[in-house]
Amino acid sequence: ARPPAFYRGSGGQCALRKCRLPSGARTVPGMHFLLCFFFALVEGKVALLREKGKASSIRIPLSRTWTRGRQQFYGTISIGSPPQHFRVVFDTGSGNLLVPAVTCDSSACLAHRSFDPDASETARQVATAEGDVVAGPEDTRDLVQITFGTGSAEGFLVRDRVCLGAACADAVFVSVVDETEEPFLAAPFDGILGLSLPAMAESGAMSLFGGLLASGAVGERTFSFFIGDQGEDSELVLGTPVEKHMAGSPVFVEVDPTGGYWQGPLDQIVGGGT
Repeated sequence: ARPPAFYRGSGGQCALRKCRLPSGARTVPGMHFLLCFFFALVEGKVALLREKGKASSIRIPLSRTWTRGRQQFYGTISIGSPPQHFRVVFDTGSGNLLVPAVTCDSSACLAHRSFDPDASETARQVATAEGDVVAGPEDTRDLVQITFGTGSAEGFLVRDRVCLGAACADAVFVSVVDETEEPFLAAPFDGILGLSLPAMAESGAMSLFGGLLASGAVGERTFSFFIGDQGEDSELVLGTPVEKHMAGSPVFVEVDPTGGYWQGPLDQIVGGGT
């Protein structure tokens, strides 16, 4: 059997534990790693891993839904003190956390849960993406616009306690004051949590996974996804991967950190054993 494709880079490491094409597919030379990542998602088991370390696992259950013929997986996080809970899609193709603000009156915001900074004892309005300047009532604040493939959102920056299960960190995120109907109005999730390499975030303070590592909430620089088959639960795992989800020991190889994507060249994709 041929080994799966793996890549290592100065910006991180990535391991695919299972990468099969649908039955009948042929070997295609020169294909991009992200295409292989897509097929691995379809088939079931994917692990994205960074540097080795020591930590126990923090497991975040994922819900699955079909939207316009596409599967979407999302989970619950909390923001603030006391915690306000939000459903977010964990997106390895973006680097920031966005949730609707309580002041947002667009139709997409009104259809979802919204963050109220006045209800959090630890929320601070900040002026810039670095998050080190607390903004007063008369201060100028950056209005950040984030563009996605099918829409956009804009908002002001807030610094607060963000938790994924038992893993918590002080982080800067976008409190959205306006967002397009597509794709947000019909989305089953409230916001987006980016898990790209840090280069894609607006600043280091806005890379939540980086913040979790810096705070010691996640000791092992690893996160992984298990996308269950029918009858199996899906989950995001922070820290040590869950062995029962893995086909074998992970192999670490180079990824290209350019632009913050988990990507690299792929010599070929093999389907049907050839």
